This record gives sequence, C-alpha cells and structure tokens, in this order.
Amino acid sequence: MQSFFFFQRTLSSHSLRNVTLGKETLGFFKDKEILLLEDDSLLARRLVSALERMGGEVTHCSSIEEARHALRDLSFEATLLDLNLPDGESLDLLREKLVPEYTLTVLMTGEGGVRSAVEALQLGADDYLAKPFDPDELPLVYAHADLRRKNARLSQHARESERRKSQAIFFGSSFGDDREKLEKILEADGRLSGSLPPVLIDGPTGSGKSTYARWIHDNGPRAEGPFVELNCSAIPENLLESELFGHEKGAFTDAKNTRIGLFEAAHLGTLFLDEI
Repeated sequence: MQSFFFFQRTLSSHSLRNVTLGKETLGFFKDKEILLLEDDSLLARRLVSALERMGGEVTHCSSIEEARHALRDLSFEATLLDLNLPDGESLDLLREKLVPEYTLTVLMTGEGGVRSAVEALQLGADDYLAKPFDPDELPLVYAHADLRRKNARLSQHARESERRKSQAIFFGSSFGDDREKLEKILEADGRLSGSLPPVLIDGPTGSGKSTYARWIHDNGPRAEGPFVELNCSAIPENLLESELFGHEKGAFTDAKNTRIGLFEAAHLGTLFLDEI
C-alpha cells in the first residue's frame, strides 16, 4: 500500500482572552525596565504614571530616532510602541531587529491600524492594543503574552526531547541507509520550504510508513505545525471527501454542523494519508 503526506500553510488568527487578574498579573511590571514610545504628551504622561504606579521603570521616547538610541544603549524587558510617530512607524524598529527577542513588545494602534498590527505580529511583536484603552489592561496583556511565550518554549522543548528520543529508538545500524535517504528529503524540503511537494512512501502494511512520515515531519521545516494522520482504508468512500475537505451544515443527512476538513486542519503542518 502507499501513503501520501502533504505540507500545509495558513495564517493564524489573533485574539485576546479574558483571564482573571491575580496578584502575579497585577505585579507584572514590578522592577521591570519598560520602553514607552508615544508622541502624544497627554497619553504618554498617563501611561508613564500608570506603569510607574505598577512598579515599572519607564523610559519615554517621543520619536523613532530617540527610541533607536534607547534600544541600542539600554536593555528593556518590555516595550509599548505607538504605531505612527512624526518621523516614521514603530514597525521600523522591528524590521531593523532593534528590539531583542527576549523583550515583550505590544503595539498601540489607532482606528484602521489592524493591518499594521498584523504585520507587527509577523515581525515578532507579542500583542497589540487598539486605542483608546484603559492602562489598567496593560498587566493583563503583558502577562498573557509572557505566558504564551513560555508555553511555546516549553512545547518546543518537549518536541525536541521527543524527537531526540524517537531518533535514538528508531535508527539502529540496520536503518543507516534509510536515514541517509530521509536526510536527503529533508535537504530538499529545506530548499523548498515555501512550497513543499507531497511525498509518497511506498511499502506493505506494517512496514512503518507512518513512522517514516512522522520522522520527516518532526525533523523538517513544518515540525512546529500539526501532524494529522488519516487511515483512508477505514473511511467509507462516500465520506472521504467530507473528511478531507469539510462540509457545511445540512450538506447531507448527518451533517448537523459545519466542520472543516483535514486539509484545513493540517495548515502549517503535515497531512498524512495512510493506506491510500
């Protein structure tokens, strides 16, 4: 039997969850160095006052150039950046990689600034706030961003540990030739990471096709995405299209709810079609 697997791509959506403010959240800014970039003097004074009341040490800049110097000369644990300044956009600071990866960054946007906020997230910002907002929201926004970052790092560590463990178990001396071939596939995937072609794995039932597919996924450019496996032989032919591509509510007798297909669910990762 044969198996195909496909690499998928998508854009992630951005949302802010409501969580209860605990003591740790309320004290998030205590003793932290914060860069505030805001040219509106009244709003800047209000934000500086709020952040200092929460225990933060605030450096206020009113222009992109001033912020550039501050980022080069000082170290910040958090930055709060207005999008539009008289001498440019704060996105330039992210494009120039002046904001270190360890610094939590939140963008402030006015009406119509959502597109720029999305670009900021793609450039490495952790979150964005639409003006006007209550300064008391800031500990929640930053604590939530910090938690997401920590969870992402823990997930990355768990994946790397699992990958090392699976490699140690899977590749013995008898699989040396197989590993060389798989690594050649990874080299090609690295060059074609923007548009990966499907891969065909051929072999009899029980020969380990899913193990090979999982290894290529875990070690390839889509390792951080989902790995979705479907045993095609176990799905009735009349339901296979719905399983792969999804369906709308009422599309057929048992379609009581709208459901996305596995191709969409596997975006940014790998869809493994076993026993195809």
